[in-house]
Amino acid sequence: MNDNEIRVAAVQLSSGAHPATNVERARELVRRAAGEGASYIQLPEYFNFRGPASRYSSVAETIPGTTTEIFAALANELTVVIHIGSMFERSSHPDKSFNTSVVIDTDGEILATYRKGHLFDVNVPERSFTKSRAISPRAINSQ
Repeated sequence: MNDNEIRVAAVQLSSGAHPATNVERARELVRRAAGEGASYIQLPEYFNFRGPASRYSSVAETIPGTTTEIFAALANELTVVIHIGSMFERSSHPDKSFNTSVVIDTDGEILATYRKGHLFDVNVPERSFTKSRAISPRAINSQ
């Protein structure tokens, strides 16, 4: 690999309803990817919790917070960029959270965050998907 190339890893994991277990598994996979030469490591959407929407707000965190601090320390230790595909971030609404993506640089600093603004709401025969019941869209400044 020359100086103009980077090795990218996409972490795939089957997350469940236990955030601590999911975070630990993701840490192991980030370490493995870094050990195989990746310098940019992408985690999936909702990597730290896949469970009922009724629990979204209870697993939501602040950013920075516990999960981002864990991955910030890991990024710094391994000298890699970690992109948390998304996690649940606390919002001002007690029953809703944000779906937030976080990029952490090699120094362990949060480089960027993005709150999903367009939520997946659809009604199809015999089924309904309404993310907006439990997820807040990003706040848009009107300046």
